[in-house]
Amino acid sequence: MDPIIAPCILSADLTQLESEIRTVVPQVEWLHIDIMDGHFVPDISIGPGVIQSIRRSFKEVKLDCHLMTKEPSKWLQTLAGACDQFTFHYEAVGEDVGVATDLCRSIRALGMKSSISIKPKTPLEKIYPLLDQDLLDGVLIMTVEPGFGGQSFMPEMLEKVRLLHQKYPNVTIEVEGDINPKTIRSCYDAGARMFVTGRAVLEHNDRKSAIEDLLKPLKN
Repeated sequence: MDPIIAPCILSADLTQLESEIRTVVPQVEWLHIDIMDGHFVPDISIGPGVIQSIRRSFKEVKLDCHLMTKEPSKWLQTLAGACDQFTFHYEAVGEDVGVATDLCRSIRALGMKSSISIKPKTPLEKIYPLLDQDLLDGVLIMTVEPGFGGQSFMPEMLEKVRLLHQKYPNVTIEVEGDINPKTIRSCYDAGARMFVTGRAVLEHNDRKSAIEDLLKPLKN
């Protein structure tokens, strides 16, 4: 599987969101959208209305919606048809495997890829029951604590990526948190193939060159 760069739009100038997205869409297949409710994480970000607008304006790009929210199931109907991948947090559904199982099935029934994310302190083994049932298309390993920008990459998370890749080689592994030209290669070597980037792309004026700089370490 070729590496996928998925710029996170929260790092864009939100007052110029449409034009900001237009600067990256020709270079990428996916955009990453962090949805925060002020409860699961302290921050609040964009909601379904903005996501649906993005979908209408940019039909050619896939949207990875990362739910940093409590009760992610409440978002299913409003995001169906807009998001291509629905990524919820294990910590938001708790220890009840049945709740997570039903959510994964509902996500797929609505035509979206089913993906789960885990915080740095959550053991990888917690999501094995879902993986063993083949209910997940992807797993997002957070390489920083979710909900706060500007944090440094946590290299100890690479072991989670390695173990996950070894045990479930057919699952797409995604990483988010301080992914840049200095950290991307170690993530790739561990088994990650989808890379969520914020500042590494959208804080540069030349987004095409920024994306090329991210991919260069993977070609050596």
